[in-house]
Parts: sequence; structure tokens; C-alpha cells
Amino acid sequence: MANFLNILEKVHLLAEQILISEEFLRYEAFKRKLQSDFFANKLLLKFSKIKEEFLEAQRFGVFHPDFHSFKEKAYKCREELLTNDLILQYFKAEEDLDNLLYEVSKILAAAISDDILVLGNKPLVRGCKCKNKR
Repeated sequence: MANFLNILEKVHLLAEQILISEEFLRYEAFKRKLQSDFFANKLLLKFSKIKEEFLEAQRFGVFHPDFHSFKEKAYKCREELLTNDLILQYFKAEEDLDNLLYEVSKILAAAISDDILVLGNKPLVRGCKCKNKR
């Protein structure tokens, strides 16, 4: 039990370091800016509604009568989202924080075993088996 508590203490120390990292602070700053920006929130809400419609239609695939129109609307709305500088900066900060957390996870996994698979957050990337460099 004492060993477990020691590990927990070190995990909390690591979390504290991440919470003061440049990546986390930048992410939090853009998150606050995004939350207070009326136009960006309007775009995000619009995208969320259209995405929900598309996902519902996607359950039935091309057999849904509005599948193609929902898909087109979702892609157009996504493109509109990506024209907003604040949203782009937020997405970049989010990706940078995600990369930091992924790198930390890989280091932890490699320190324990070569056979641990570390999953990334990117849908096309399956993960990485870390080679221990001891």
C-alpha cells in the first residue's frame, strides 16, 4: 500500500508539472477566449447541430433519404469553422497539449515494458509500441 501511495504522489507531481506547461497554459487561454467569443460559439453550435444530423443519417448510410445533403452540409460547416482564427488557434493548442500527453504516455509505457501499446488521439494512427531504451 505504501508503494501505491508513493506512485500516486509522483503522478500528482507529474500532473502539476503538466498543468504549468506552456502547452496546457496556451490551451486554457484559448479555451477561455473561445468560450467568451459569441461568433465562434455560434459557429460551433451550428456545426454541432449539423454534425448530429449527419451522424443520425450516417446510421442508415446512403439509404437515408438526406444522407448526401447532410454530409455536404457537415463538410461545408466544418470548412466555415476552419476559417475562424480563434477556433483554429484553439484546435492547434488542443493538438499541442494532446501531443505532450501522448509523449508523456509513451515515456511511461517504455519505462515499464516494450510491449505496452500507447494509443494516440488521432483516428488514423493506431498507436505505438514503445521500444525500451535501457
